[in-house]
Amino acid sequence: MLIDSPVGSYHLTELVESFALKSGIPFAATFTGKSAFLDQTHPQYLGTYQAGMEGAVNQLIESADLLLRLGIQHDETNNGRAAFNLQSPDVVDLQINSAAIAASHYPNVTLRDVLMQLSRHVPHREFAFSSQKARTTSVPFEPQHNTPIKQDRLWQRFGDFLQSDDVLVVELGTCTVGATGVSMPARTRIVTQCTWEAIGYTVPAVLGTHLAARSRRHLLVVGDGAFQMTAQELSTILRQGLDPIIFLLHNSHYEVENAMRVDGNEMHYNELQSWNYHQLATIFTQMQKPLGLCVTTESELETALTQAAQAQTEGRCVLIEVMLAPNDIPSQLAQSLNLLEQQQK
Repeated sequence: MLIDSPVGSYHLTELVESFALKSGIPFAATFTGKSAFLDQTHPQYLGTYQAGMEGAVNQLIESADLLLRLGIQHDETNNGRAAFNLQSPDVVDLQINSAAIAASHYPNVTLRDVLMQLSRHVPHREFAFSSQKARTTSVPFEPQHNTPIKQDRLWQRFGDFLQSDDVLVVELGTCTVGATGVSMPARTRIVTQCTWEAIGYTVPAVLGTHLAARSRRHLLVVGDGAFQMTAQELSTILRQGLDPIIFLLHNSHYEVENAMRVDGNEMHYNELQSWNYHQLATIFTQMQKPLGLCVTTESELETALTQAAQAQTEGRCVLIEVMLAPNDIPSQLAQSLNLLEQQQK
């Protein structure tokens, strides 16, 4: 089974997990599917299906003799470019209120009803492969003194910083790709915007999530280009007395745009005017005492995370400006672009 975010939005997560446990059928999630509050310690959970990439999870999903797609949103960012042949009889596409098998479409068939019937009638079986084959072993992060921060190392440390019940808002581009490989603690809610790919969405989005669930910890990961589009909403966040932890990745470029150019040329219109982003935390308010930090090395990042955790206990908003080198992209993105380049030859 491959699961996407509507499963969580329509409160079907427990039903899916119960069916998986009863039947023994393994399941994976798209990146946005992680927001369905899936228990990533579930014995049948494989991991994250990453569009256009290689790996054990992708291989198991794409080679399955029968695939149940639950609430999958059809966009390139989330589930790949022509990753599945939807006309195949081996793919059953189950949406919230409809179903499709090959060329046959069935309206007014609810996902809830289908799952309930499957739970009653599908017997348990042991599958030939284990979810452990698809999972990667987490390596404890050990900060290197005076070593500049790189994308892969940042995301490795970020995964350890997350806590159960966090609300994680992730901007498109390198942020989304980097977060894809992060193992999320239980009940972590992920908010992102893949369908329309509208950068700048996440700064006002974390304002909304925080107002809706004040008792939870809210984290935002946003690139400098996207932040510049809706930066003024930081003022509203502070006005409302909210205390998210904001990780602002500063590389002075629309880096994903440069990375996706097949000719390898960097265009000047993808360059950004650099701001002193961490200072905005105090510029936008006269009343509160938000914490603004700028980090360039792994050891500085470690210190900033400690300070951020303390500031959270004091109800203070935190903005951590993470300095990254231009052209530094997550390895998952580099792999995906290499595959895309090979397909276009």
